[in-house]
Amino acid sequence: MERADYQREVVAVVSANAKIRKLIFAASRAPTLQLAQVRVETIRMTLTESANRLDALAPPEDAADANELLVAGLRELEESTAALAAAAEAETLRPLAAFADVLTASPGSRKVEAGIQKLEESGYSFRPT
Repeated sequence: MERADYQREVVAVVSANAKIRKLIFAASRAPTLQLAQVRVETIRMTLTESANRLDALAPPEDAADANELLVAGLRELEESTAALAAAAEAETLRPLAAFADVLTASPGSRKVEAGIQKLEESGYSFRPT
């Protein structure tokens, strides 16, 4: 895969995941459990789709390790989101209130950030504008 093509794919994933951060915050402060459940499911689907999209790529050699970090981090975030889904299904908003901070500081989130940093160190630029 050409570097520019890979960069375009990562831009799309990074943009989608920027929206996830907003949805995590929104889900953790949803006024109703039904709305929280909908937002949690959207988060989980987006994380899974993003991980699958990157995993299906054949990135340039200088991006392969970073791509693996991104995929692993996204999958870990999706697994972590299962706790948020369980709280929503248990019909309690209290655990949801603290979840946004916990998830954004999770190992999966740190892997995603490490993958982004590694790509930037290799000269990629794909932060959403």
